[in-house]
Parts: sequence; structure tokens; C-alpha cells
Amino acid sequence: MHTPPKTILIDIDGTILCHKGDLYKMMTEEPIVLPHVIERFLQWRREGHHIVLTTARTEGCRHTTERQLAKVGVFYDKLVMGLTSGPRVLINDIKPNGKKTAFAFSIPRDTGLGEVNIDQ
Repeated sequence: MHTPPKTILIDIDGTILCHKGDLYKMMTEEPIVLPHVIERFLQWRREGHHIVLTTARTEGCRHTTERQLAKVGVFYDKLVMGLTSGPRVLINDIKPNGKKTAFAFSIPRDTGLGEVNIDQ
């Protein structure tokens, strides 16, 4: 049975890049890619998944954010900016056959993606 590609929504700071504590530092200091990020992104791309980056960084930081991500080799399909720093809630329907179409991971800040397995 063929598994259709997933849409992966993933936060930037503290999840794929080291969290710097405040927006000024995130914009002015060199970005640090967290462990296993590039490997996971390459895997997800090979598997045909759609990657949507999310962030509380303001829309005015878009150019710098895009430049930082390109510099460290993080690629994506969409970048959604200006979200709150509060919880992000994903709501989706359950297929008629009972298959769930939404799940989430909350990982410790700055640990990287080594323990994330989207094929559960």
C-alpha cells in the first residue's frame, strides 16, 4: 500500500536552529543548525513530503530568516511567519476508514530531530 506524502509543519527556533533567547540575537547572530536536522530534511525531501516552516519571528524578519536558512542548508516549501509563541494546534479530520490525519511532536528545546519519527 502506498503512503501519501505528509505535510510537515515545523518550528524554526529551538527545533531546527538553536534558540538564541530573543529576536535581536536570532537576527544578528550566526544561526546554528541543531543535530540531525539536515539529515531529516533530506530524508523528508526524498520521501516527497511537503515542509512548512513556522515561526513567531515577525514578517519584517523574513529576508534575514530566509538568508539564514539558505546559508545553513535548510530548505522548505513554505515559510509562515508572525505566529504567536504560544501553543500551535493542528486540527484535521479522520478518514472514513478510521485513519488519523494529524499528530504532533513536542521536543525539548535545542535537542534537534534525532528522536523524531514521522512514520509512526
